[in-house]
Amino acid sequence: VNIVNLWLFDLEADRNGGMWLASSIGLYYYKDNQCSKIEQVTASVGDMTRYDDNHLVAASIEGIYLIDTERKHVELWSGNIGVAPASLLLDPAMNRLWIGTLSGGLYYFDYAAKELHVALVENFPQQCVKAIKLVSDSTIWCGIDGRGVWVLSRDGSRMIRTYQEDPDNPLSIRGNGVYDIYYEISGRVWICSIIGGVSVADLGSPMVTQLQHRINNPNSLVNNHIHDLIEDSRGQLWAGTNRGLSCWNPHTDEWVNYFEKRGSEAFIILALCEDDDGNIWVGTYAHGVYV
Repeated sequence: VNIVNLWLFDLEADRNGGMWLASSIGLYYYKDNQCSKIEQVTASVGDMTRYDDNHLVAASIEGIYLIDTERKHVELWSGNIGVAPASLLLDPAMNRLWIGTLSGGLYYFDYAAKELHVALVENFPQQCVKAIKLVSDSTIWCGIDGRGVWVLSRDGSRMIRTYQEDPDNPLSIRGNGVYDIYYEISGRVWICSIIGGVSVADLGSPMVTQLQHRINNPNSLVNNHIHDLIEDSRGQLWAGTNRGLSCWNPHTDEWVNYFEKRGSEAFIILALCEDDDGNIWVGTYAHGVYV
């Protein structure tokens, strides 16, 4: 399928080998070289998250949707929500779907009561919330474009601390444009900045490790402008950047980079996903999807 002017925000694999694509022009399903639009889901789909093995939750400004990936059935959880979603986090223990917005701050949808609420934390930035992660079962980490990371209590009522770039502190994160956050159960939090590479916060230590592009060193991150980060089933980290794709093996400290040399064109990697066969699906800006 050839779709012009498509922004791809997220990819999710289902148990049948299909791929769900959240895009700027709606929700699509791809399998066996066939791509079809899910007509019940309207407007730009800013993000998706897994509900269980057979269901996804997707959100656009026109609604929140529960999608049965087996039957391709769509249930409307809520109609027009009045904010443009940029990131989602499901917290089943509290029946909440956290919604980071493009310019309206942080909200949560109580899917038991079917009610939308604004987060109660004071002075939360009214900027794009690109990433939300539940860390250590007690805090919510919000990556904000231009404001670093805000760490909130699990109910979103109070701010616990922030991580922001500090030129006078070599252990601070690099870059306040945080676009993705990845949490390891071991206690490390990977913070991806659009200009500063990857910073690693060890919750058991005040130290932060920084992974960055090193000039003329191919054994490094290909570019510091990072859009997406995943860990694959082998424990490798994949980073989608503004100029290609990087894979880091933390056991050997070796990097493999892809798409960095394609003539005069820069391959911008916006979304990553691993399927059940161990393949990495790569969603690009204006260059399609690669496996």
